[in-house]
Amino acid sequence: MPWKETQAMDLRLKLVRLIRREGVSVAATAAAFGISRKTAYKWLSRFEDEGRRGLADRSRAPRTHPNRTPENVQQLVIEMRRRHPTWGPRKILDALVHRGHRRSDLPAVSTAGEVLKAADLVKPRRRQAPRHPPVGMSAAATSPNDLWTTDFKGDFLLGDGTRCYPLTIQDHHSKYVLQVRACLSTGSSRVRSAFRTVFQEYGVPRRILSDNGPPFAAPGLTGISRLAVDWMKQDIEVERTRPGHPEDNGSHERMHRDLRAETARPPCRTMRGQQHRFTRWSRCRNEERPHETLGGETPDAVYESATREYRPQPAAWEYPGHWEVIKVRANGMMMWRGEQAFISSSLRGEYVGLEEIDDGVWCLCYRRTQLGLLHEGTRGQVRVVVPNPWWVTRRRDDAGDAR
Repeated sequence: MPWKETQAMDLRLKLVRLIRREGVSVAATAAAFGISRKTAYKWLSRFEDEGRRGLADRSRAPRTHPNRTPENVQQLVIEMRRRHPTWGPRKILDALVHRGHRRSDLPAVSTAGEVLKAADLVKPRRRQAPRHPPVGMSAAATSPNDLWTTDFKGDFLLGDGTRCYPLTIQDHHSKYVLQVRACLSTGSSRVRSAFRTVFQEYGVPRRILSDNGPPFAAPGLTGISRLAVDWMKQDIEVERTRPGHPEDNGSHERMHRDLRAETARPPCRTMRGQQHRFTRWSRCRNEERPHETLGGETPDAVYESATREYRPQPAAWEYPGHWEVIKVRANGMMMWRGEQAFISSSLRGEYVGLEEIDDGVWCLCYRRTQLGLLHEGTRGQVRVVVPNPWWVTRRRDDAGDAR
């Protein structure tokens, strides 16, 4: 039965006495009074904490908390969010600290989130199930230039009808965006030129991770592209994600999501304008945007250029004396014991080395990179196989050195 205001206190007190003194169960008492068990437990708890006074009605008017966030601080949070619509409350607070505000003067992350929610600046987002760590990626980077990641963000149409293909390069450890270049296509020559420019400015990394599409990889047994050959000549380890597994390069994909949201919706009218927008975005991301994995620091505060310098004309490679050395022909074939074996057209004019590791089995390498195994058949046939997954390169540090 519903409780009238004049009877409320008496009925609540009677409910408490039935449960506490007479031992009637909460469920039975709640059913008898026509209320939910949750409500019965509420009044029972209030009586135990405050006695009879706890059974009185309480005002529903909002109360002002003594530690309520000041209006000027709330406005700082709101203005930062409006300037950077993709930043969450934690990143906004870190950015305000970098701008000179004391951490003690700022609200908690949860409070900042409530401020953004009250200002209608937060869209509800479905919580995703946690993902397992990627198994296709090698050991994580431990310092700047230990690993660079690269990819093309999906192309989009500019206002003048031109298609833009953004090439992105990022240092995995510091999250520093080394370049975002607006390209007319994914052609190999453009990408090779872009990487030469980045190498000349920032130095040469130890490893580069890419996906399996062109121009990073090429069709064929080894999957080596001309771009990958350029990297190997700089003594860079070439790594690839598993086909169909973009999560192997998850940090780069997350950066792409921000890039698309903040620079291409809507896109610029011309390629030149879009490039200016990419450049401004990269500068802001590197110098202003704090990163949680960096302890709230900006990428610019963590990144430093590589110590290895770019070599425009890499020295010829010298394989160990007991190895067989063969030049790859213009069609990508190599001659072995009078038989031809296809290696890769990307290696035309390059020298490969072979070391015998078993009877009729040779390890085939280009510089430090193991390409696969060459097998001699019983009838003189020759075939090259790649026993390990082709998205992982295997390094041979004993495969000689540059002269």
